[in-house]
Amino acid sequence: ISYWWYTPYDEFYGVGGSGRDATALWTEIGLLGAEARTAGPLLLRSCPADLPVKASKYLWVRSLLAGADTIVVFVVNDNHANDRTGTVIFPVQKPSLAVRVPRWLSPEDAFEITYEGIRDVSWKKAEPDIRFDLGVLAVTRLLVITSDAQLRSQLADAYRTQFAANVAKLIPRRTQ
Repeated sequence: ISYWWYTPYDEFYGVGGSGRDATALWTEIGLLGAEARTAGPLLLRSCPADLPVKASKYLWVRSLLAGADTIVVFVVNDNHANDRTGTVIFPVQKPSLAVRVPRWLSPEDAFEITYEGIRDVSWKKAEPDIRFDLGVLAVTRLLVITSDAQLRSQLADAYRTQFAANVAKLIPRRTQ
């Protein structure tokens, strides 16, 4: 994963600048880093999997198999406009998502990984699918479906001990 640019010169500074925009960008990079590093143990042992999904309009969905017991699902709001003046994102209200799980995986838990750690997500088994109630999708969601009853607590412990303190330092900066 790579992101943004560092140019401490010229007209467009990216994260090389010292203004509010550069500070806000550094904050978002830090928050994204906490989320990606919390998911890191899953991402390191995963491979792309073209699982069947049924999703609302404007949802872009991709999945990874992380070992024989876990699926990572990326859900992205594809309802946005980009031009030279910036990006406008239109949140998706009450999106539906159903992921077909392989027969050999018997899901025991599903949750979300965010920059704030592990969160509950509304889900239910609807054989052979797992159905999610995502509420409102602003930009992205990183969902985990697993048969490993310990995975949630392992990732939550890793977040708490490795990333939570740094995220707490960044959060007040978001409003400046």
